[in-house]
Amino acid sequence: MKRYDFGVLSDDYRVLSRIQELSSEFNYSFNHWKNIDELMEATDDYRLVICAMSDPSGKSKAKDFAQVAHQVCPSAFIICSVSGTLAKETATFAKKSGANLILLEEELLTTSKLDYACSEVIRASYLAIKATDLTPGKELGFDVYHLLPQRQKFIKFAFEGDLLPEEKLKKVQLVGEIYIERNAASKFADYIKKHQDLSAAGLATRCRAEFLALYASYANLAFLLTDQSEHSSYKEGEALVKKCRILSGELVNTLASHGNAFDIVNNSTVGEFGSVERTPAIAAYAGLFALQMELDKIDEIMMATLLSTIGLLITPFAVSAKIRHDRLDDMTPEEIAAYHRYPSESLDLALGRKLPIDPALRELILCVNEKANGSGFPRGTSDPKIPIGSQLIRFCTQLDRRTLVKLGGTRNNPQDVLKQLARLTAGDTATTTPEFAAKLNKAFLKRPTTPTT
Repeated sequence: MKRYDFGVLSDDYRVLSRIQELSSEFNYSFNHWKNIDELMEATDDYRLVICAMSDPSGKSKAKDFAQVAHQVCPSAFIICSVSGTLAKETATFAKKSGANLILLEEELLTTSKLDYACSEVIRASYLAIKATDLTPGKELGFDVYHLLPQRQKFIKFAFEGDLLPEEKLKKVQLVGEIYIERNAASKFADYIKKHQDLSAAGLATRCRAEFLALYASYANLAFLLTDQSEHSSYKEGEALVKKCRILSGELVNTLASHGNAFDIVNNSTVGEFGSVERTPAIAAYAGLFALQMELDKIDEIMMATLLSTIGLLITPFAVSAKIRHDRLDDMTPEEIAAYHRYPSESLDLALGRKLPIDPALRELILCVNEKANGSGFPRGTSDPKIPIGSQLIRFCTQLDRRTLVKLGGTRNNPQDVLKQLARLTAGDTATTTPEFAAKLNKAFLKRPTTPTT
């Protein structure tokens, strides 16, 4: 039996071209079925299945495609593409038949939603933890996995409810990293709280657990806000926002005790899409730095960070590719216009689900890319109207890009990068307001000064 990253049921050359381009960039493996009969004969293993036949209506077939895909590939994440408009009953039947995500044909072909979904399912469905995070003889509230690197296969070696003996745990610790499923992140955080270790190492473990729980909840929120088949899920969206707020507060309190967010989130990249998957890490930086800068409403700043990038998922995939490869200067005028709309679209997605977004939070989200001289986007708001929280989010985004350790790259001292960026930002009067510059100087450069030209 072969193991593929995903399988594609489609007779549409546009879909196949899109999949081939995506697979080439991220080194995904995929198999192709031309019709539903070929899918029914499939015997290999798949992490994700895409059903995108060129049916003029797509409505009557979505349920059938999802049902067959779920029967043939029961453990796969199933995406169904529907042409035309999406009726509520179509989405309901497809979801009940086994579909995990419904995309309109245009969304699949043009937006970045597919890239994110593939990254989350193929590369981020399992989260890395350290073997030293587990306590001998204590009941596990989740399953634990080994990764077989050569086969890229996760093998379960401990089950929920197991009591790992010390001897077995010592053998596991020789491996270093082990894995849990993303949907078990909250259970892992509860386990760590229940068996608290008051040492410095135990504090770092709690930070990691809380960060992974925030990451998992954010991923669920991102999927929910961009899934057009979930318009009635207002209560679920409100619950996820509330959960993200609580997790943000817990994380920033633990980070404040630990004192160094870099050790926890800098190497915690999950997935590989290239834009929104780093948002929880940026939120962690923003929370800790807001505390150090003596700002108010820290949970609101973290929540604004989490919501501010959701709109990137509905930008053209060519835009997200250029963000991923630091090629913003190569964008066409049309791509620049689409990119500049993402903060407004992030807010629209949240408001479209009737999430509790007060005016102050709206302003934080909209002003993340605004500049003191009025040259930012989407509105071109100038000093002194830019909230300090928005400027902090932009600062943390830039810091994350400069400190993230990429495969084959070298690691810079994050504290040195922080001071260097604080110095540059505080002195940039075109971008930074005097009030924010003074906060940066006091917190990170130990000098209560304002920027100079």
